[in-house]
Amino acid sequence: MKKKKKRYKTTSGKTLSMPSFVAYFIAGVGICFAVLLLVLIFKSFSSKPKIDEKEVEKWSKVAVTFKEDGLLLDFSKTKEDEGIAIVTEEKWRKLPYDSKEAMCIAVSKSIKIKTLLVTSRDYKHLGTYHLNGKLFEAGK
Repeated sequence: MKKKKKRYKTTSGKTLSMPSFVAYFIAGVGICFAVLLLVLIFKSFSSKPKIDEKEVEKWSKVAVTFKEDGLLLDFSKTKEDEGIAIVTEEKWRKLPYDSKEAMCIAVSKSIKIKTLLVTSRDYKHLGTYHLNGKLFEAGK
């Protein structure tokens, strides 16, 4: 009798088929893209624009010109991020929208605030300005 040789069948682990590999690759790229997008979104919301002293001085000069013109009577900081500007109501109503917004930008940047309330001499609300936003006039 002949002895039979034992043969061992060797297999090399289970491999993925081509369609499964492509699907996993696309899913992995999609997850990486989503994470990158979320990081960029959070980074853009967290960055604050910083105002240096030269820029504050420049905007202070612009605010003073509005004061000398007779439109702006007074401006001050009321809270940490809020301020108030007292204007002559008659001149405010006659002024074009762009000039009103320019005055609000100058005042808010000169006293480093985010929200500026514009009022008349008798504290009648005329508008609200949000930094890097736009001017919302009362009654419009």
